[in-house]
Amino acid sequence: MSSSPSFTSTGAFLKRKYKHRRSFEIPQHILPVRVQSTAGNVSTPEVLLSRGNDYEPQSSCTLRQSTGQAEASSVILDFDFAVAGIPVIRVAALGHTSLPLLLDITYSEGFPGIERYGGDGPFPFSAGADTQRRNRFRICGPGFYEAKHVQGSQRWMKITLVSEEPCSISLSLAAFKPTTESTPLDQLPGYFVCSDTQLTELWGYGARTLQLNCIPAKTIPPPWQVSEDMGTLVDSQRCNAYGWGGEWTDYEAEFEGMVVEGGLCWGVRMRPTGGLLFVLNVDAKDKSTTLELWFGLYNKPQKTLVPLLLESKDLTSLNIVPSKWYIFKCICVGTEEYTVYMDGQLVGTFERRGCDTPG
Repeated sequence: MSSSPSFTSTGAFLKRKYKHRRSFEIPQHILPVRVQSTAGNVSTPEVLLSRGNDYEPQSSCTLRQSTGQAEASSVILDFDFAVAGIPVIRVAALGHTSLPLLLDITYSEGFPGIERYGGDGPFPFSAGADTQRRNRFRICGPGFYEAKHVQGSQRWMKITLVSEEPCSISLSLAAFKPTTESTPLDQLPGYFVCSDTQLTELWGYGARTLQLNCIPAKTIPPPWQVSEDMGTLVDSQRCNAYGWGGEWTDYEAEFEGMVVEGGLCWGVRMRPTGGLLFVLNVDAKDKSTTLELWFGLYNKPQKTLVPLLLESKDLTSLNIVPSKWYIFKCICVGTEEYTVYMDGQLVGTFERRGCDTPG
């Protein structure tokens, strides 16, 4: 008959566990350990493996886009293992180009995902964080740029210069600002150890998992930014459902909206499990505009949720342009058709479908 494991706790350990050690402090930035590959015109990418000099272009990684260059300039960085934190970059210099210059940064836990346009996302059920695995930075000059939300569990980072015009950008830093605690397990306020090493290790895995899934209070900004002159900037790219809104049968929703880039969306008769999602897509390059009606929580498949496109209408003739305010109104009455107005003009009538029955 096997003996039961014995549990131990010593006074010496209890005195040690609250001792402050500088070696356990969270590093200022998590840096990549190697350059996996580059594409297009990229010079000295290896400088991104260290903090580098703040704003010296000659000591930076430079991505260039030339006239007629078919492949976008990009660099893939390897962090060696999955990390988490807020993405940060430091721009040392810009070449001659119309501003803002666009820089896409994508993330992936496994290598196959980093070769996709959107990384290995989007992720479901994360309304308070960034569901995307791609950040677009609008660069207006040299300086320090930081994403608004945490990216978690990624080993790979890909930086891509987005431009069809000749331009260049020099980066002296591409890293993550840590948001998880790195205190060793035996320095935590609580601790478990016994003669069975497997049980001890199992407890350690649980404690470390808890650390990795907690974000210190007040370390990330809210997903909505409110300003007196510009209204509310919604950057989370995720509709948050009002708990009781799915039970409403007759109402109209009206709001003012400005497209910063790409489009905007709004939901009606939404429940936490899904509802009707209107997505206005504005392509400034092709000068095309569409209004789509989806059923779900998002307009792209996620890990456990697959949305359904109900209908799409071409609104290109309206000439909707970015950085201009428009008044949108959506009317939902019983089982009647859904109607959408923009600046008082009817722009779309959408038929009812079986999946969007109220109540």
